[in-house]
Amino acid sequence: MQEVKIEAAKKRIEDKLKKRKELLIKLKKLNKIREKESVLKHLDLLSEINTLKILLGGFSTSEIVHHEFNTNSLEDDNCPHDLWFYIGSFSSPGTLNGHFQNEVYLSDEEQIGFTFNRYICMDCGIYCDVKDWKDFENKHQVLKSYDNPDFNFYLNLYHQLLYTTSNEEAINILEKQLDLNGLYLERKR
Repeated sequence: MQEVKIEAAKKRIEDKLKKRKELLIKLKKLNKIREKESVLKHLDLLSEINTLKILLGGFSTSEIVHHEFNTNSLEDDNCPHDLWFYIGSFSSPGTLNGHFQNEVYLSDEEQIGFTFNRYICMDCGIYCDVKDWKDFENKHQVLKSYDNPDFNFYLNLYHQLLYTTSNEEAINILEKQLDLNGLYLERKR
């Protein structure tokens, strides 16, 4: 992810963390109003709280960070696709005995029937099916494991790391995390 976008996201996260403090104050007020004051004040404050919760994308810092990086990345039409995550190897869909078959997941590129690898951009979420996977992996930065690591876990971890470290450090930590889990990792530049 580009440093300018990372910094902008960090600023938005800080703003949201300030809004979370506002939310906590309103929650305390709500509890006091429930005990003492009118139903209308209670409903107004409840509406404000719900609006803030939607704006924040969650209540914990982790949820706010993930929401901020995830929603703004998905809106980015100019993503440079700096970092790809290997989803798996597949055989193409086709027909067998006149019946349509869905694509079949394979353990790796060496399996009979291999047609393409699927990758997902860690920044914008776009999928890419690639037949010439060696060329793709030599030209792009790819986090790859044949042991099917949980993409959502690594995406959330990536977002948390982008908030606290540089993009390069975040990628290095992701690689180490994959290695610590005993997974085969291949990274190309």
